[in-house]
Amino acid sequence: MVLRILVGELPVGMVWATPDGVSGKARSAGAYPRFVNLAADAATTAAPFWVRLLLLIVLALAGLAIGTVGFLGWRGALRRNPFAGVRTRATMRDDETFRLANQVGGLPMLVAGLVGVVGGVVAFGMPSGTGTVIAVLIGVAGMIGMSLAGGLLGHRAAAAMPEPAAPKGCGGCACGGAGGCSALAALSGGN
Repeated sequence: MVLRILVGELPVGMVWATPDGVSGKARSAGAYPRFVNLAADAATTAAPFWVRLLLLIVLALAGLAIGTVGFLGWRGALRRNPFAGVRTRATMRDDETFRLANQVGGLPMLVAGLVGVVGGVVAFGMPSGTGTVIAVLIGVAGMIGMSLAGGLLGHRAAAAMPEPAAPKGCGGCACGGAGGCSALAALSGGN
């Protein structure tokens, strides 16, 4: 739908165009009616500086956070924790599984952070408001998509690892070998 504007006292959306330009005055000799498209004007109007700066900061910080987690995971320096990295039931089994899952998923997460930072920079530099919105949407979608891909790859790598062997006897309980579970072990028929 084309949006129209009212100029002066002319009918809605109509201006009088003369061969040498556009005039809002009443019809004169050689003038013809012309409609003005607001959508085209909005597409060429830049977003306010503070909006573009805020989007740059938010996307860059989110990208740096995700990229840092991805880099640490890729390098094997990310320790098992409840906050950052690929955290599923399979990856949280033990430290080795968590390290492997985050090494596999680290590179896509590093790229996701890079996509977020680049999306913020491109959105900041866009000459139009529409371009700014499109750049932000592409940056956010790329960041989320690559993060999910990294998480899925890491989860699959952790799920493919064999379960760690359970310790036998008193080594698996919390009594520390003091014999607190010996009665239970005697009932189950083994140690």
